[in-house]
Amino acid sequence: MQKFSVPKWLGANIMIWGGICMALGGCNNFPSLAALRFILGMLESCSTPAYLLITQMWYKIEEQPIRIGHWSTFLGLANSFGGLLAYGIGNIHGGLEPWRYQFIVIGSFSAAWGLIVFFFLAENPATALVHTLYPHHSTNNSQTLAL
Repeated sequence: MQKFSVPKWLGANIMIWGGICMALGGCNNFPSLAALRFILGMLESCSTPAYLLITQMWYKIEEQPIRIGHWSTFLGLANSFGGLLAYGIGNIHGGLEPWRYQFIVIGSFSAAWGLIVFFFLAENPATALVHTLYPHHSTNNSQTLAL
């Protein structure tokens, strides 16, 4: 991540993660499931460092602990709603087993989110779209933008 743009690296990893997650819905044996799950784990390993780097770039040092706390809290909240989503997807009655639909639907949402991150997450606060749309929100070099 130090040699590449963090938003591009993260967006590409999320898109690939979503694609592999969708591919899990097509697996028919344990070796293919295990191999794809191993690749998913490798892709997931960059997400926390990337989010921490983004937090470090966008927030002042005294704002970072609370932002990281919010991020961790919302992970738990997302997991609680994930069960409801899984229940809803599990009630799809189509040509595939319900567990396959879960991988396909969640993988497609993830891949779409990866596209959004890849194309719309700014490289740093100075190049953010907010400076183009709202010039009065510009910050000086000694502070970062806190949204």
